[in-house]
Formats: sequence, structure tokens, C-alpha cells
Amino acid sequence: MLFRSISGTVTTSFSAPSTKACGVEWDGTNLLSADYTSGTIYKHSGFSSTVTSSFSSPSTGLRGIGYDGANLTSSDYATALIYTHTGFSANITSSFAPGNGNYLTGIADDSWSGSGGEPEPPATALKDLIMMGIIPFAR
Repeated sequence: MLFRSISGTVTTSFSAPSTKACGVEWDGTNLLSADYTSGTIYKHSGFSSTVTSSFSSPSTGLRGIGYDGANLTSSDYATALIYTHTGFSANITSSFAPGNGNYLTGIADDSWSGSGGEPEPPATALKDLIMMGIIPFAR
């Protein structure tokens, strides 16, 4: 769902491509989403249900995705690893264990914070919330 501001007014919504959405991210043009039942990472056409590309996660415990403006990251509870992908692809350039031994449930990046190399979004975008299934994502 796309919410405008914090008013709770839904401006756009659609069903996730599979049954257990576990992550959502924005690449500046397209919505990226993840599903832990199918173990698939999806690229949508803009903010729509149309999937333009997808690939399987590196392991069986996909739990979250992030995007830093160039590369996708994914977290996996089965391997307790965080993966860096080459762009939006299944190719893994690196992986690491966060070192805390905890159950990985999500991932985020700072690409819109002004320190991650991406330009700041327009002021109106700062008021938007993107929510898919579980956790609201707000800037």
C-alpha cells in the first residue's frame, strides 16, 4: 500500500506477487519486493503489481532486502548471512555474518539519508509511507 502522509489515506494498493511478503524497497523508479515462501526477489514496474524481473534468493531463509542505489542486499535467517548482489541480480559479490548470532529478519540502507550517495527525495516523498504486509517503511 502507498499511504500519503500519515493521514492513513490509501492512494494505491495491490496484492504481493506471492503469499508471504517479507521485504520492500524502492530503487528510485521501481518497487522491489521479497517473499520468503517462494524465496523470490521481485522488481515491479513502478509502483504496480506488474513484475518485470525476478530471481531466487541465495538460500532458503530470505527475510529482507535493501537497495543502496546500485546494488541489492538481502538477509537470510537460514544461513545468518547478509548478501550483496551485483545490481538487481542473483549474482553475489560478497556476504558476511553480522556477528551477533541473532535471527536475521530484515535489512535497510541509508541511500536516502543523504549519506549513501543517492540524492534526497523530493519533500513530498518524505511524507509517504510504503507498507507491504508486515512493517511500514517511512523516511
